[in-house]
Amino acid sequence: MIKPVLTRPKSKLALLFGLFFIAVSPLLATMVPRMDLRSLTSTSGRILHGTVVTRWSAWDDSRRHIWTHYQIAVSEVLKGIPQTTFTLSEPGGIVGDTGMSISGVPQFEIGDEVVVFSFRTPAGYWRVRGFGQGKFNVITSANGAKTVRNSPGSIVLFDPPSRGGMPSRVSLSAAAASGLSLEQFKGLVRSVMAGQEGN
Repeated sequence: MIKPVLTRPKSKLALLFGLFFIAVSPLLATMVPRMDLRSLTSTSGRILHGTVVTRWSAWDDSRRHIWTHYQIAVSEVLKGIPQTTFTLSEPGGIVGDTGMSISGVPQFEIGDEVVVFSFRTPAGYWRVRGFGQGKFNVITSANGAKTVRNSPGSIVLFDPPSRGGMPSRVSLSAAAASGLSLEQFKGLVRSVMAGQEGN
């Protein structure tokens, strides 16, 4: 759900309205179809593992929407063309005195190690597939072991209807993949891709 573009409050009344809007905004969660690992993989044009090194916000070419862009130093490309850097973009952000917020959009911080499933938008930007369902944080334990964690954020997931009255084909859900080691997870993605290529 897109929230209105807000500028810096000019009065106490505007400030109170803004605080009220922030308070109720979690109730306005975005509804997103639930995706499993098979559908995330098949509908993503790029799947990669890397670390966020830069972030910035800017208007799009039409100056109608603000986007926040994240440059990722790529460790491995699981799907797509080989590359050393990749720019992921999500709607929303702050430019000058103007901000735009979209409920459920995944957030990244500089230094985050992630595996992301992404698709190309009509505007040419690459976005995370399925909102936060396509973002997996890589967590490093004290002993150096790496695991993945999926945190879809403030979205409401719903099960899409099956086709033709037949049960839909289900594989491992994004949430269920949380806790796998990084190498197990990447191996699972590769096996899903191999199975799709064989169909």
